[in-house]
Amino acid sequence: MFLDITRAIQSPGTEIPFTLSEEVAAQDILGEQVTFDKAAITGFVSAVGEKIFVRGRLSSKAHALCANCLAPAQAPIEVQFQETFVHEADDPDEEAFTYEGSKLEFADLALSLCVLALPMRFLCREDCPGLCGTCGKDSQFCTCQKENHQRHPFEKLQQMLLKDEEV
Repeated sequence: MFLDITRAIQSPGTEIPFTLSEEVAAQDILGEQVTFDKAAITGFVSAVGEKIFVRGRLSSKAHALCANCLAPAQAPIEVQFQETFVHEADDPDEEAFTYEGSKLEFADLALSLCVLALPMRFLCREDCPGLCGTCGKDSQFCTCQKENHQRHPFEKLQQMLLKDEEV
């Protein structure tokens, strides 16, 4: 979506409030598909010379699979931001956000903010037990012996250490 910045250009230094929503494209992040709800962006825009300053807040929700059990999971995205857009003709920096004419496009900014705010791991819930290491089913509902779930992963090494202490 585009933001018309005509008023900001005509009134240099004046902050003009805005509200818009932006579609955020699904992304393949380390082999995992992450989708996003439409991002709500609110804030202020001002112009000084050829630079456009934007500050505000982006809200969305990211959707992916739980890292423990592969069930659907979601994470809220709430980001405060402050960015500078430079005129496309004056763009010496390829990483800077650019504009041309009297409109700002927020697609790249929204995508960048959403991806940078993603959690390290998606979890369907805080206490997700994950999948059973023996049968591969949800640990809460698997039919394996419960003792397999209680064992410490380094139990055999611990026994070896204890055996050496007795000698």
